[in-house]
Formats: sequence, structure tokens, C-alpha cells
Amino acid sequence: MRAPLLILLLPATVVGQGVGDHPLCFRVAYDSAQRGATPGMFPPSFVLMPGQERGEVRLPDSVAFLYYRPGLGATNWSYRDGHYNLIIEAGESGVSFSLTVRGDSLVGHVRHYTDAASAPEPTMRAIATRYPCAESK
Repeated sequence: MRAPLLILLLPATVVGQGVGDHPLCFRVAYDSAQRGATPGMFPPSFVLMPGQERGEVRLPDSVAFLYYRPGLGATNWSYRDGHYNLIIEAGESGVSFSLTVRGDSLVGHVRHYTDAASAPEPTMRAIATRYPCAESK
């Protein structure tokens, strides 16, 4: 006698799903500074808004992130083959994340850039850990 087939429907996570139907919230830890980077140059958290292969990035802690001004520049993410790229621009400067899925976290590097022609690009290793997003009011 064959055992019955059991099908489990799991909620969408970071792994291989893009973002899906609900925002994904992350807190970011930084280490391995290069070229003068400090954690204060980068956002302490971010939210990936819904989408399958691309979407908007929001910064709930924009006050702590000195280079970001809401409404100025671009904030977006893209996803392909377990890899996320995030761009957060604020006029003449911005940050770019290159992150790989590791369970419910994203691990990789972040760099800060400006429009100054010869400026070094400070970089750090980034570990973004998912946390439950607050309920919308």
C-alpha cells in the first residue's frame, strides 16, 4: 500500500522567491571595513517591498543614514538566482548592496559611492538578518 502524498505549502521566504506579496524587513550588521568605511555610512535596516524580480527599497531608519534623503534619488532592489542587488541613491552619493541568500538572511558586501571622480569607494561586509515587519496601521 502506498503512503498518501503530503503536500506542504510554505510561506514565501527570501530563498528563491523574490519578495513575494509582503514586505521583507532586515537589520544589517557590518564588518571588515575597507577604504575608510564605517557602519555609519550605511543604513542600519531596510525593507524590500513586494515584487518578484525587482521592487522598491525603503529605509525605516533614514535619520541614522546621513546620506539618504527621502524623495531624492532612487531606491530599488533586483533579484536573480538567489542574489539581490540593492541601490539606494541620494543625489550625488549612494550605496550599493550585493547580497546572496543564506537561509533567512542576506550576506555580501556594500559599497558607498559618490560622483567625485577619484574618490575611493568605501566597502564593508554586510549581514542582513530578517525580522518580522511591523503591522501597517
